[in-house]
Amino acid sequence: SPAARLPGIAATTHRIAAGPHAGEGGDGGVMSAGAAPGISTRIGTPSHEMDVPVRLIVEATRAAPKLVWEEVGSVLLASSDYAFRLRIGLQGWYGEVVGAEALMSWADEHGSVAHEIVACLTLVRGAPLPGLARQVLMRYGNEDEVRTALYANVVSGVWSGPGSAHYQQLRDVAAAWLSDPDSRVRSWANDVIHDLDAHIDMHRKWEEEWEFRTT
Repeated sequence: SPAARLPGIAATTHRIAAGPHAGEGGDGGVMSAGAAPGISTRIGTPSHEMDVPVRLIVEATRAAPKLVWEEVGSVLLASSDYAFRLRIGLQGWYGEVVGAEALMSWADEHGSVAHEIVACLTLVRGAPLPGLARQVLMRYGNEDEVRTALYANVVSGVWSGPGSAHYQQLRDVAAAWLSDPDSRVRSWANDVIHDLDAHIDMHRKWEEEWEFRTT
């Protein structure tokens, strides 16, 4: 059973940290060599549906979320290259597996560094904003590191086609967050939109320059 695999969690986290996520860019992907500016295909995002070590940790976490999270969380609190690589492998999705109850109580107990770790692992997709992301913002949304970590999960991912269109889609979703009843969520959403607007403008300029050069 997944619970029987708990003694192997440490070895599994090492395999995740050493996996394909190591060395990725901080924005969740890289531009393909030779790609047109703003018309890139981003590669290298985690695929926990295909990655065997990550599948194992997902199964174990679902079987005993608090127990497994205490093990994983203690690793992530360490200031080491291993902890950093593990964070990249779990970024933007693992929080949904652990669940808000275990994560938020752990974050409250361990302070601001833990708040940022939980934000890093939190899924930020769609409207309305997912429940865990809302809880993180409502409780820790005044902390810059938390806001930054959540924003990183907004812009991380894979796309193909014009960058301006991709960022416009993200902006359209973020605009819906402005109607959230919590002021900290709205404040963060406003900052996200401001940043996405800058990305849209930049990519449009790149795309216009590229079109001009190729016509």
